[in-house]
Amino acid sequence: MKTPCILSICTVALVVCTQVFAGHHQSHNSSHSGVANDHAKPIGDKLAISHPTVRAVLPGKSITAAFFTLANPGQEDCTLLSAESPSAERIEFHTHQHQGDMVKMRSLDRVNIPAGESLVFKSGGLHLMLFGVDQDLNSDGVTQLSLHTDQCGSVTVSATVIDMMAASKHGAGH
Repeated sequence: MKTPCILSICTVALVVCTQVFAGHHQSHNSSHSGVANDHAKPIGDKLAISHPTVRAVLPGKSITAAFFTLANPGQEDCTLLSAESPSAERIEFHTHQHQGDMVKMRSLDRVNIPAGESLVFKSGGLHLMLFGVDQDLNSDGVTQLSLHTDQCGSVTVSATVIDMMAASKHGAGH
């Protein structure tokens, strides 16, 4: 009985910390003009990606997550079918699902992007999970993320690698 409660508390704490980090990271990026990740990167005339980031891998771990905003200004729906990176063995689409007191991560086979809408891949919501990640994926670096869709083509973007622990410490004084 105590274990599910502890896991729930840990999950909530992780979500809160990552949301605080995401807010700090966005304000940090917006204060630097010319940062490439602040601009939407179009996929042909179908989709646009903005703010692509990947969390640095924690020591001794081989998983991490990626976040960005994906906009579909087109006239037809598009479906994300897969993602890949030279820094990871495998990437999955994940989301969080609330069940009573528990928050569970759930893998998705595909992600639909309705025409005229945007999806935010963020901590505590829809995101990419990277598995079998290189240990040298560390902060202040960049890695490539490739997204593959049904009828909207594929794109590769450069994602900034962010050290969540350092950002938390940096933001603690604000």
